[in-house]
Amino acid sequence: MNGTFTPPETEIKKFQESPYHFAISLMRTDENRLHTGILYKDSKGTVRILHFAFHHLIKDELYDNAIAQKNESRFFFWVCIKLTQPPRVKSIMYHLERIATRKAKVAYAFNYKGGSFNAKGFYQPKTEDELGLTCSTFVLAAFKEASVTFLKFNEWLEVTRSDDEIFKAEIVQYMRQRNAEFLQLGRGNAIDPAHIEMLANSPCKRIRPEEVVASAYFPIAKLPVGFKSVETLGEKLNQHVPKRIPILKV
Repeated sequence: MNGTFTPPETEIKKFQESPYHFAISLMRTDENRLHTGILYKDSKGTVRILHFAFHHLIKDELYDNAIAQKNESRFFFWVCIKLTQPPRVKSIMYHLERIATRKAKVAYAFNYKGGSFNAKGFYQPKTEDELGLTCSTFVLAAFKEASVTFLKFNEWLEVTRSDDEIFKAEIVQYMRQRNAEFLQLGRGNAIDPAHIEMLANSPCKRIRPEEVVASAYFPIAKLPVGFKSVETLGEKLNQHVPKRIPILKV
């Protein structure tokens, strides 16, 4: 990495025509939060997005259906992962397809300790106190089995950022609200209340979407990179992705 910030790509044709098969995506959600996932070319050459949408919800979508047809491309960016060796590319591609097909039920949780997805597409925590993933750590876990480690994730466990606690409080509130709505409809809890309370009462050591995307700027030989290597670049990426205009409710 040099000192010049290179904006992430947004024109999907560049990915389709590139020699690369994988990219880490960055998108602004309706709530103006950042969300990340894996942009990849499947075994048929189709461009898809594999991402952890939320608790127990892994999604694998056609780029055209998820982004292009919804006019979301202005909020969607990506950075290619610099992998070109055919045997390794094919192995990772099939691994991602297995994860996409399996769609294992993974809990939403912070404090990533190095878990991964095994050869059958199931999520395997690294430690007993690793209780799930976020959209960011899903990307890390999906590539870890393929021996691609983007971040020195243990460094994030030593970092305290007050706005991460604010983010956690918003997630917990949303989960509780979702349960209340489900119960009102007579459908039972959407999320185990014990899991929600565990999140509420645990510290939030959060790897942010923009920091995972920032790691893709580095050559494979330079990975994994640490917190300081991606913090500033992540902030620049956050500023680069346009915010959505709030919709006024009347």
